[in-house]
Amino acid sequence: MSVYQLKSQFQNQLRPVSNELVRLGITANQVTISAIVLSAGTAYLIATYEQSQRKQKVWWILPLSLFIRMALNAIDGMMAREHGQASQMGAILNEVGDIISDSLFIASLSPALHALFSEASTIDIADFYHKHSAYSLSSPKSHLYLINSLSNLTELIAILSSTLTSQRANHGPLGKSDRALELGVIGALVALGHRHYTQQTIHYIRLLFWLNEWLLIKTCLNRLRFIAHYYFESMHPAPLPRLNIPSKILSASYMQPPIQGSVIMPNESSMNTAATIIAQQSCFNAYDGTAIYYRYWLTMPLTEIAKRSAQSGHQAGNTPQKQVILLHRGHEHSGRLSELGEHFAQAGYQVFAWDARGSGRSGGIKDHADSVTELERDLNDFVNLVIAQTGIAIENTMIIASSIGATLAAAWVHDYAPTIRGMILGTPAISIRLYLPLAIPVLKIARKFGIMSRVSSYVKAQVLTHDKAAQAAYNADPLISGSISSDLLIDTHATGQRLLDDASAITVPTFVLCAGKDYVVDKQAERDFYEQLSAQIKRWQLYPDSFHAIFHETNKADIFTDCIEFADSLFVQPVKTVDLTNAHENSASKDKVDRLAIKPFNPNFTLTRFAMQKFGHVSDAIATGLEHGFDSGSSLDKVYANTPNGKNRFGKVVDKFYLSNIGWQGIRIRREHLLELARIAIAKRSHADDHYNNDSTQSLRVLDIASGNGYYVFDLLAEFDSLHAELRDYDRHNVQVLTDRAKEFGVSERVVALEKDAFDPASYASVDINNAVDIAINTATDNINNLFDIAIASGIFELFSDNTLVSTALTGIYNSLAAGGYLLYTNQPWHPEQEFISKTLNNHRGSSWVMRCRSQAEMDQLITQAGFTKLDMRIDRFGIFTVSLAIKREMVNNKELGSQSLTQTTNDKFA
Repeated sequence: MSVYQLKSQFQNQLRPVSNELVRLGITANQVTISAIVLSAGTAYLIATYEQSQRKQKVWWILPLSLFIRMALNAIDGMMAREHGQASQMGAILNEVGDIISDSLFIASLSPALHALFSEASTIDIADFYHKHSAYSLSSPKSHLYLINSLSNLTELIAILSSTLTSQRANHGPLGKSDRALELGVIGALVALGHRHYTQQTIHYIRLLFWLNEWLLIKTCLNRLRFIAHYYFESMHPAPLPRLNIPSKILSASYMQPPIQGSVIMPNESSMNTAATIIAQQSCFNAYDGTAIYYRYWLTMPLTEIAKRSAQSGHQAGNTPQKQVILLHRGHEHSGRLSELGEHFAQAGYQVFAWDARGSGRSGGIKDHADSVTELERDLNDFVNLVIAQTGIAIENTMIIASSIGATLAAAWVHDYAPTIRGMILGTPAISIRLYLPLAIPVLKIARKFGIMSRVSSYVKAQVLTHDKAAQAAYNADPLISGSISSDLLIDTHATGQRLLDDASAITVPTFVLCAGKDYVVDKQAERDFYEQLSAQIKRWQLYPDSFHAIFHETNKADIFTDCIEFADSLFVQPVKTVDLTNAHENSASKDKVDRLAIKPFNPNFTLTRFAMQKFGHVSDAIATGLEHGFDSGSSLDKVYANTPNGKNRFGKVVDKFYLSNIGWQGIRIRREHLLELARIAIAKRSHADDHYNNDSTQSLRVLDIASGNGYYVFDLLAEFDSLHAELRDYDRHNVQVLTDRAKEFGVSERVVALEKDAFDPASYASVDINNAVDIAINTATDNINNLFDIAIASGIFELFSDNTLVSTALTGIYNSLAAGGYLLYTNQPWHPEQEFISKTLNNHRGSSWVMRCRSQAEMDQLITQAGFTKLDMRIDRFGIFTVSLAIKREMVNNKELGSQSLTQTTNDKFA
C-alpha cells in the first residue's frame, strides 16, 4: 500500500495547470528546477529559524512546501510525457532533484532535534546516552544519517529498475510520496506542539526513527524483488508444448476423406474417456496403526479388475491388466496428481496414489516420518494392498513419483528389490539444494540439542511451475504444508547420498525426467544417479525450460505423453529380469570391491589400524574383535549387549564410542527385526491367529546354520516354551559357548549345539527331495525325517562373496525344512564404511574383513532359485541390514507344486 497509488487521481486534478504552463512557454525542466529550489529554500528556513529559536509556526511551511513539491513533480512529468518535452537532461534533473530534495529536508531536521533533546527537562541526555549503551548507538544524528542513506538508496534502486527493466520500481511502503506525506505530518505536529519535551517524547521519537528505517529497508527489498522477478520471468520463459502430430493421424484424418457410408471407430484410448473413469478414495492402517489415505482412478470396478486378472493368469494369450502407483512430492498429497492419474487411467491403466504419513489427509505427525525406511515400509505395504485388491501381479505394476517421492521410490526399489515392471522418476530429490552453507551439519547439531525440529520450506509456487493457474492452486491448497521435519530432511539427504553411492544395484527399467530450470534439487546429482543405474532399459529426458514441479508445468501434456509412451513400451514386451546369480563374478558390487583393493595408500586407515592393534586392548569390545574377529559371534555378543566396558575410564569411553558406530547400531536393529519376523513365522507355523500359544503341546523345531553365540535364538527359546533349536557353528569355541549358555538359561533339553560348516553339503540332513510330496501329504513324517519348521541364516551370507557357497547353504536349508517351512535370512545391500572396514578390521579368519555388499535383488534371486518365496522384509533406518522372511515352495523333481496353497499362504499375511 502506498500513496503513490493515488498519483493518477492527483495528476487528473493538475492537468489543467500543466496545460496552461505549456501554453505560457514554460518547460518541464524549469518546473523540475523550481521544485529543487523550493525544497532548498524550505529546508534553509526551517533550519535557521529553529536554530535561532524563533517561532515554531515556521514549521507550517514544511507540509505546504512538500505539497507544492509533489504537485510540481507531477506537473513536470505530465508536461514531459503529454507535450513532447521528455529529454535525457530532464530525466537526470528529475532523479537528482528528488535525491537532493530528500537530503535537504531530512538534514533540516537535525537542528530541531538538537533543540528538542537539549530542552528535555527530566534527564541529562548526554549522561543518559553514556549510561545506556543501547541508546548510545542510536543517537539522533546517526538515525538521520541512516534514514537519509536509505531514502537515497530507494531512489537509486528505482533508477536502476528503470534502466534495467524499462519500468520504474515505485513500490512502498515508504516511497517518495509516502516520505513527503510523513514529513508534512511531522511539520504540522511540531507547529501545533509545545516547547516542553519529556523523556517519553524522546522515546517515541526514537521508535519513530526505527520504524522509518525498517520501512525504508522494506521498500528497498520490495523494489529489488521487483527487479529480480522481472529478470526471473525473462530468463525462464514458460516451456512451450510440442506440436507434433503423428503421421498416421495426419494421413487418416486429413489426407484421406472417409468412405461414404462408413463408420470411423475410435481407438481404444479415445473410447476410454474421463467420463468412464471410476475415481474413489479409501484408507488403510500402516503397521503401527497410522491411517494412510489413498485415492484411485480405475477403468472398471475393483471386482471386475480382480476377475479379469484371475482369468489372464489362468488362460494363455489373455492381455494382463496393468497398474500404476503414484507418489507425490514433499509437502503435497495425492490430490495434486489427479490429472496425471486420469491420463494414465484413460490410457488403460489402473491408478492408485497415496498421501504419505504426515501428509495430506493421512495420519501421523505433520510433515514427519522417523526415517525414509519407515516410509518404504508403508509403501511396501501399500503396494501389497493394491496387488491384493486388484489381483494384478507385481510384475505388471509401475511406480511414478516426483521429487522426494521419487527418492522414496528409488530407495524402495533398491532396498526391497520388488520385481516391478519399471519406474518413472520426475525430478528426483537425490540431492536437495539447501543453499545455506553447512545446512545439514548444523541441523544435525541442532537436533542433538533438541531444537529446530522443523524447517520451513523456501520453495514457493513461482519456482515450481510457470503455470499461473497451477501456482494459484498451490497457494490456495490447505493440505500443502510449508515445512518438513528436520529429522526427515536429514534422513532424505542421507538416503540420496546412499542412492548415489549404490545406484548400480538398481536394475529396474527407469525413466528419469529432469527439469532444466530446477532450483529445488541438484540436476547433476540426478544425472550421476541415472548414469550409475544398471537397468538394461533406462531413459533420460531433459525439459530445458521446465521448473521443478514437472507434472504441473505448462508443457505437462507432453510430459504425460512421454511417461505413458515409456510405460507402454515396457508392457508390449515380456518382463525382463537381470540375472544376478553370478554377480560374484561380474557385477558392479564386485567392481567396487576391486576398486577398493587398489586404492592409493591412506594414512588415516593405517594410523587407525595401528592404534587399534597397540591400544585397542583398553576397550573390551575392541579387544574381543582383535582376538576372535570383528565379524565373530563373540564380537557380536558385545555389540548386542551394548554395555561399554574397559580396563579403565578411558577404556569405557573408547568402548562406548566403538559400540555407537553406525554399523553396530544397524546390527542391533537387525536383531530386533529378526526377532519380529521370527515371531510371525512361529505364529504362522503353529497355525495360530495370534502369537504362538506357550501352552500348546505342539513342538516347533528351529535350525540356525551359523549361530555364533546364539544371542537372539535364546531370546526366542525364553519366550516360547515349546520351541526346540539346533544351533550350529563351524567354530568349536562358539559351539562350547552355545552349550554353556543353554545350561545357564536352563534350556539344555531343548537345545542341540553342533559343530558344522554351513557351506558343507554334508552338514545338512540327507532328505530325498523326491519324497517331498509324501512329506507334504503326511506331516507326521516331519519328525521322523528330522525336518525343521523354521531355519535362520543370520549374518553369514554377508561374510562371503561367492554365490555358489550361498546356493549350497540354501539348498541344504531347503532340504532340511518341512513343507511350508519358513526361512529367515539377512543381507547387507550397502555399508557406508565398506572401505574403512576392509582397511582397518580383521575377520574371524585373521585376514582383512573385505565385504562385497550383495544387493537385495541378488540375494532374493538366490532365495527364489533355491525354492523359496519371499513374504516380508525389514530394513534399518540407515539402509545397511535387511531381514527377510520366506516360505518353502513345494517341489517334485525340481517342479513346483501346490501353487494355490502358496498363494493362500502369501495372502494370509495381508489379511
